Amino acid sequence: SCLDNGEDVIKRLFVRAAEAGMDMGLSRFTNQDLSNTVWAYSTLGLLHTVFFKQVENEIVSRMKQKRVKFRGQELANILWSFATLNAQPDEAIVDELSVYLTSVCRGKNG
Repeated sequence: SCLDNGEDVIKRLFVRAAEAGMDMGLSRFTNQDLSNTVWAYSTLGLLHTVFFKQVENEIVSRMKQKRVKFRGQELANILWSFATLNAQPDEAIVDELSVYLTSVCRGKNG
């Protein structure tokens, strides 16, 4: 478990992973990468606010540009992660997700 390896070690590892991801650029992440990464943080109860904000901005950018389609599981993981950590996203992502999900349900994006 997390405590077996030392909680501080795990926290440092995830802080460094977030910093490396941001340095590399989140635009290089696939939707699945973004989804899995925020899910991993939330599963451990670790909120890296700067990283989550950058993930949020990347998702909004992708949705506005309609570059890529998000799968249901990816969106579910992202929403669950933000909710689990009480990450307090900006209204922009809520608005974009609402528009996107409505269009998918109507068969326009999915």
